[in-house]
Amino acid sequence: MSERSQCSNEVVHSLVIILTNETPIALDGAFSLLQRSIGNFAVNLSKTHPYKPYRINDEMDLSEQINQLETDLLEIGSLLEKSERTRVQDVLKLEQKKIEKEISVKRHQKEQLAKREADPTSASKAYTVKINNYGWDQSENFVKIYITLNGVHKIAPENVKVTFTERSFVLLVNDLDGKNHQMTINNLLNPVNVQDSSKKIKTDMVLVMCKKKTTKKWECLTQVQKQIKEKDKPSVNPEENADPSDGLMSMLKKMYSDGDDEMKRTINKAWSESQDKKAKGDGDINNMGMF
Repeated sequence: MSERSQCSNEVVHSLVIILTNETPIALDGAFSLLQRSIGNFAVNLSKTHPYKPYRINDEMDLSEQINQLETDLLEIGSLLEKSERTRVQDVLKLEQKKIEKEISVKRHQKEQLAKREADPTSASKAYTVKINNYGWDQSENFVKIYITLNGVHKIAPENVKVTFTERSFVLLVNDLDGKNHQMTINNLLNPVNVQDSSKKIKTDMVLVMCKKKTTKKWECLTQVQKQIKEKDKPSVNPEENADPSDGLMSMLKKMYSDGDDEMKRTINKAWSESQDKKAKGDGDINNMGMF
């Protein structure tokens, strides 16, 4: 039996002991054995597969990463064949799925890189789709914009770019499913710190993080949205020399007309109470003749 196979067997044996014993002494011993076994396994693996630092942006380095992951996958398969306990197999299968998914992502990135190298103008030839749908929220220090793009986490990270100014940002995602995707947000409600703003690529999503210059809470994302919001507010514009109560009356009528049943019940109740007080001489509200 090779030294590597012996180390693999020791790891599996240690896992079995841990999963089948309950006494503290037995568990302590099993964990110590597992640590030694994994240590021996790691040393043996480093001899046959020495670590090489790699960068994700180079095709040869991507190939090396895929090779390393495939070697890990074979090793997991070998451990699975030797294991007999269901719980041990479940742990190994879970890790196996993670590695398989990572290999798939790396292969896709390698294919995209090969296409760009074969035709450097391919990204510019793709038509651009405007991104209109997004969500946003905020914390004390950041305004966060969430953009959903299926598969964005699978393309090369350098294909996702965000350009910031104090009052705007532009998101550009190149060569995603044969298309470019662009989102432009102008006239941000408040200025942002360009240097400290950034992006994060998550599963099927790009998160744009605009660093606030102050901790002030934003009512809207843009100045245009704020203007629209203010336009929708009930307006009170009493004519010059008119009775000031006329403006209040107009606002109440608008609230009653546009309000839901709960709002109308509330206004009616307040109106009835004011009329009762007036009848008793406790109030000086004029008869508004509203409803």
